[in-house]
This record gives sequence, structure tokens and C-alpha cells, in this order.
Amino acid sequence: MNTGDDLKRFLEGGTGWERMQTTVAGIGILRMPASGARLQRLAVEVNPVTPRGTRMKRRGLVIRSPDELEAFRSLLTSPRLEHLMTDLAAVNPAPPQVLQDTGGGGPVLEI
Repeated sequence: MNTGDDLKRFLEGGTGWERMQTTVAGIGILRMPASGARLQRLAVEVNPVTPRGTRMKRRGLVIRSPDELEAFRSLLTSPRLEHLMTDLAAVNPAPPQVLQDTGGGGPVLEI
């Protein structure tokens, strides 16, 4: 069995907007169902995980083709983007402090 066979089986046998985990944390496969004239297809979803292993965002960055990957890679590695993010961090208010919850229920906000 190889990766291509697994992906083909997931495309044909998956349901709806189903996700498939990979062995790389933060990278998954998203099944996109057929809609109108658009055929069903698979895409990569990039969504970093927290130290607890949960996704950082509800929906990650969806990449449908090698060309899209290259376009995003070019944008994300831009020194201008890094400079902009530094400026945003200086302007935005600091996020609230969240303590680690040892009970496993979720983060605890210190008030």
C-alpha cells in the first residue's frame, strides 16, 4: 500500500468535508466534495497545533495545487511580511495571560 492508494481511497470513499490526519502535526488532508460543476478533490490543510495537540484555527490554510503551495511559500517567506508582523505586534494590545490547566478541561484565564 502506498500514499497514492490511500489518497485515492479517501477521495472515493470519504464523506463530505472529511479530514484525514497525517504523521506530520499540523498538516492534514481535506476532502472537498463535488459541488455544481466542480468535481470532488483533495487538498492539503496546514493548521499548526498547540502544545496540547489541538488545531490553532478552526480552518487552516487550504492548498489545492503545487502552484498554490509555491505562491503561499513565496508570500510567507517574504521579509516584508515579517516586518509587518513585527509592526502589528508592537501596535496590538498584549493578549491576556492564559495559565495551563492541569485538569485537562481547557485553558484557565487569570482574572
